[in-house]
Amino acid sequence: MTTQVELISGNALPGVLRIPLLPGESVITDGITVKDNAAVITLNNTTRALRWRSTLAKAEALTLTASAATNFNEIWQLNSSPMWHIDYEGIPVIYHQRLGQHWQPEWQPWPGESVSIHITRPQGVQGKTKTIDNSQLTLTPGESLTMAQLNFNLRSSLGGQHSLRIPADSELMSVKINDENIPVRLNVDTVTLPITPGAQNVAIEWREPRGISTGLFKTTEVDLGTDSVNARLSIKPGVQRWVLFAGGPTLGPAVLFWGVFFVIIGIAIGLSRISDMPLSLSQWILLGIGLSASAPAAGVLIVAWLLALRTKARQPAIENTNFFNLYQLLLLGLTFAALATLFFVIQQGLLGSPDMQITGNDSSRYLLNWYTDRSGSTLPGAWIITVPILVYRTLMLLWAIWLAFALLKWLRWGWSCYVTHGYWRELPSKKKTATSGEKAKE
Repeated sequence: MTTQVELISGNALPGVLRIPLLPGESVITDGITVKDNAAVITLNNTTRALRWRSTLAKAEALTLTASAATNFNEIWQLNSSPMWHIDYEGIPVIYHQRLGQHWQPEWQPWPGESVSIHITRPQGVQGKTKTIDNSQLTLTPGESLTMAQLNFNLRSSLGGQHSLRIPADSELMSVKINDENIPVRLNVDTVTLPITPGAQNVAIEWREPRGISTGLFKTTEVDLGTDSVNARLSIKPGVQRWVLFAGGPTLGPAVLFWGVFFVIIGIAIGLSRISDMPLSLSQWILLGIGLSASAPAAGVLIVAWLLALRTKARQPAIENTNFFNLYQLLLLGLTFAALATLFFVIQQGLLGSPDMQITGNDSSRYLLNWYTDRSGSTLPGAWIITVPILVYRTLMLLWAIWLAFALLKWLRWGWSCYVTHGYWRELPSKKKTATSGEKAKE
């Protein structure tokens, strides 16, 4: 308890005050005279303020009553820590908050007014002493082995040990806490970590005797030992695998190719209904699938090229010679562009990687990411279905062979469309034009 007395009158004579003490109050500041449960102080022009500290006996309630003396005014302020719960009754509070927006009620009583303050300490609620607020499990599978790396942030209010579980047949590689290597062994499937109060960043690496060669690959079942939030999973399938399907938590990658596949079938059905075209329904589907896996935008150019040739064959002849020759040049340029695009697609298919249009949560064909905001002690699982990249390149080789034979037929059809109404027209010379004019005058 802190008491501060200030002289506010202009009287030059010394003033002697008796400040009543509260029940159980003991003054601990030197130089303050206590008599009959009151502090006796002297104020004058030289000493216009005094301040002293006291202690109060512990009690569940405290009653403050303003003195009936009329030679001083009182102001009461209460500053309690958040660990205490305060209820009060009596005169109203003048202010509730002071500097720093802290709850600090203030009363300004008149003589004889009082306030009763009831003090209680809320009981603690039983809860966990550890929490994991961020985790990242990254798996890098090979043909026969899988490297796993687990990072998580652990906050603990008590020191001790924390246990987590990984697959029993794993080979523990390293354990780090706050970037320091910790000598920890794997006991069957349990890793026991020494934990100190506060926050610590844990990094664990191990190796599993399984690979991705079976086609279906699932993430490792890891038990963190307590509930967690902000859990992330990542799989790096590598450049030698062709990702066909992926699944896991809601916020994760999506393989959009299969949606595009059904769109291709719908477009192929529509194009197959156009007469005088050299492609059947099955050929349109094969062409669309092959182009979408390597260069989806190339399909628009190929379809435009075929439709332009068909339009040339079905439209009446263009009378204007300049327009006719310009149209022929445009068709020729479009043909070279289409053939160059098909050559590029075949090259990408045989040497590059398939574009399965994998997107979502910063995922790509080489890195698949999942996220969940809240999970139990066991991390959520994810899975992918892959085949060797050699399967894709074999299919693209077969598609390229089919395309080579089909392209010969398309080119013969295209040439017949190109030479419809002639393939070039000679421009009339000026000499011939002049001679024709003289004959017309004669």
